[in-house]
Amino acid sequence: MTAGQHQPFTISGGPTGLLAPGNSVPINLQLTNPGNSSLNVTGLTVSVTGVTRNAQAVANNRPCNPSDYSVTQFSGNYPIAAPPGNSSLSSSGIPASRWPQITMLDTSLNQDGCKGATLQISYSGTGQGN
Repeated sequence: MTAGQHQPFTISGGPTGLLAPGNSVPINLQLTNPGNSSLNVTGLTVSVTGVTRNAQAVANNRPCNPSDYSVTQFSGNYPIAAPPGNSSLSSSGIPASRWPQITMLDTSLNQDGCKGATLQISYSGTGQGN
């Protein structure tokens, strides 16, 4: 691997608490570096791409959509060092206040369709080998 070479890595994670209207929850992103040397993560993006409603919400035709949520992106400093194997924002010493956050928006509409829903979250990122 040469310096500056783009390297593959995977990102996973989920909200660290329960969402409710007007509530924000941080996401402690997990970074998996399959390489043999450290890489520098230079960008991270999180988005809500889908919502699976529970059976009761479906039966009662209660809507819940990705637009019921907003994402505040990672606000920490780049690059983030990702050693070989598994690491996370928390294990990298990054405070939770800088992690990406998902917020369930508090709207004037009935949001019962979002109770017990499962979010599909998409992650993307960029990184370079050291």
